[in-house]
Amino acid sequence: MRRAASNARTRAAVEETSPLWRGPLHGTTVAEVSPDPITATSWALMPGAGKQRKLSGYASGTRLWVRFAAVKYGQQSAWSTPVMLTMR
Repeated sequence: MRRAASNARTRAAVEETSPLWRGPLHGTTVAEVSPDPITATSWALMPGAGKQRKLSGYASGTRLWVRFAAVKYGQQSAWSTPVMLTMR
């Protein structure tokens, strides 16, 4: 996963590493965001289906965790390792 900051927004993106993302029909991705610290119930689904999500509406300095999973043919991969992002 990589991050890029732009105008007080942060963007999270995932690279194709799961076998579910490969092939002629790439499928979609799901993403979740969690405030810091992570708890068992802190994850919330992020809207969208692409390999990147824009995070906005958070105060500068807010630390968030983001994770992605691939979905193809109704099958979801394991979640990626969560990555911490700091809003700018």
